Parts: sequence; structure tokens; C-alpha cells
Amino acid sequence: MSAIVVVVITVLAPAASIAAGGGGGALDTLGPVVLCYVIGVVLGNVGLVETGVPAAEVAGLVQTVTVALAIPLLLFGTDLRAWSTLARPALISFGLAILSVTVTVLLVARWFDLGATTDEVAGMTVGVYTGGTANMAAIGTALGVPEATFVALNAADLFVGAIYLLVLLSVAQRLLARFLPSPPRVGVSDDPEVTGATDPFEVVPRAREVTVALALAVGTIVVVAGLALAVLSPIVSGEPVVDSDAFATAVILGVTTAALALSFVRRVREQPGTYATGQYLFLVFAVAIGTLANLRDLAGSFTSVVPYIVTVLVIALTLHVLLARLLRIDHDTVIITSTAAVFGPPFVGPVAAALRNPDVVPSGMTTGVLGLAIGNYIGLAVAALLR
Repeated sequence: MSAIVVVVITVLAPAASIAAGGGGGALDTLGPVVLCYVIGVVLGNVGLVETGVPAAEVAGLVQTVTVALAIPLLLFGTDLRAWSTLARPALISFGLAILSVTVTVLLVARWFDLGATTDEVAGMTVGVYTGGTANMAAIGTALGVPEATFVALNAADLFVGAIYLLVLLSVAQRLLARFLPSPPRVGVSDDPEVTGATDPFEVVPRAREVTVALALAVGTIVVVAGLALAVLSPIVSGEPVVDSDAFATAVILGVTTAALALSFVRRVREQPGTYATGQYLFLVFAVAIGTLANLRDLAGSFTSVVPYIVTVLVIALTLHVLLARLLRIDHDTVIITSTAAVFGPPFVGPVAAALRNPDVVPSGMTTGVLGLAIGNYIGLAVAALLR
């Protein structure tokens, strides 16, 4: 499949999934996010998008661009004064998520033989479930983990994580509602498309509104990236600044901070179309990342590493829910902070859309970025403790 066709499919598939999900049937129950992810997985596993070819590289680029644009679009409408009522439970829940995975890894890492020492595996696992794959890669590099071990652990995480993501996007809210309190609804935006509609696409923005929204997002990214490049150029050596982990982290932190700062400007906060445009971009992201989930690449890790990852994730998630029940934290906050810990900021938007609760977006974004910032420290600390 050509790169152009991949772009066309990833951009148009969300519109088709939204239309298909409006009939009240099974497709409506799954929701557009799940449909888009499934479309991407099908494309990636029937040979239409093969790893390492230009089409796959374009899909990866689409994934990166849509995430970068969607983050500020989802945050422009944030009312931080209203969100302050949700901040404390979110931080507590995120802390419980980190505590749960750390305790679980310390207990079970010794049970498995994964081709590396226990401290290396434990450190990478804590890192990936505190802030995402970037943390796992950084910890693996710092500890000198063999490439084969990293590849196997990363592949297993992709496979198990895909299953968990589908649970989050479909039945997690209904399951946890039996055990945890319902969330408060404060409304993070004065925009009726966010506060007045449970479906972000119930109010379709006009072309002019989408153009203005995208212009705001692009402008924010350009300014933040320029500042990050200027600050890091004298510091980063041995590789291009834009390819460094420091640049990526700085841009994520900077875009999040800038978007939240702009949310204090009333005209920005009330600009129609920002939230719906951001959600649509996350649907494009779901298709793109689905095309990269090639199941054939995961086959080698099914017998050893996958059982380890399943064990860690199931025990850690169970412990997180039990602790949240003791502290009476609502189910949407638990879900979004678990998303932030396991997947990082890029997946907060789709999960918030599946929850039909835009109030949790700032909580998820903030804790997700926090995880990116502290995950390496916690993972390396666990490795040092076990060593």
C-alpha cells in the first residue's frame, strides 16, 4: 500500500467509524475509538502496511503529528479552577497506580527467567507502567540491557497493552462502576460541545472553527519546539537535538504547559471546535497506531515474556482498584490515571472519549506527563534496590 493511501485511510476512517456508530447497534456500543483501532490492526496484519516500508514510516509520522496536535486542542478548553476539585483524587490515584506496579514487580519479577537479570527486567517494567515505552527504553539503555531482552519485553507489552486498551475503551467503566463511586461532573469548558454533549461529535464544528483550532495548536507547537531547540542546543551532544529524548520530553511538557496557560485566555478557552477537533485527531491516531501493531512480530515473546507481563499487569491493576476502593476514589479517575500510567498522555484522549467524560482529560494529561518525568527515576531506583 502506498504512503498516500495510508494517509487517506487514516484520515477518513474516523469519519466512517463515527457514522457507523450512530445507529444504536453493536458498532455504537464499541464506539468510534475501538472501531478505528480495529481498522488499523486489520490493515497492519493483512499485509497492507508492512514494517519498515515507507507506508509504515508514514503511519508512524501520522501517529506522532496527531498526538502533538491533539494534546493542546484537548487542553485549550480546560477550566483549571474547576479542575482543582478533581486534582487531589487524580494525584492520589496516580500515586496508587505507581505504588501498585512497584510492589507487584518487586514481588513477581524473580519468578520469571526472561534472559536478563531480575533488576534489569524489574526496572524496565516499572518504567513502562509508570510513564510509557520511552521510560522503558531509557532505563534499558541506562542498565545496558541486551537488545533481545528489550525487544521481547516491548513486544509483549504491545500485545498485552492492546488487550488492556480495548478493555479500557469498552467495558472498564461498567465493570468498575460496581465497585467504585461515580465521578463528580464539573465541566472543564464553557464550550457546549464539551459540557452539554456526552458525545464529542454531537456538535460538528464548522470548517472555519477547525481551521482556527488547528492554527492555535500548530502555533503553540512551533513556539514550544523553537524554545526547546534553543535551550537544548548547547546541552545535547552526540546526536541531533530533535532526535533526543530530552527534546521530546521538553516539547511534551512545554506544549502541555502552554496549552494550560492559554486556557486562562477566555477567547481561547471558549473557542468552539477545539475539543472535537482534538478528539478526531486521536481517532486518526488510533488508526495509525493500529497499523503498526503487527501480531507476527510478537510471536517470539508469547511463551515467556507475555505471561510475565500479564501477571504484572493483572496484579497491579487489581491492587490499584482495591486501594482506590478503600480511599473511595471514583471509577473514571481510576481509569484515566491507570491509562496515564500504563500508556502515557497520548491515550488519555481516546479513553476520556470512551468514558464520555471530558472532565478527566486534564487529570490524565497532567499525571501522564508526571509519569514521563518520574518514571525513569522510579525504574532505576527499583533496579538498584534489587541489585
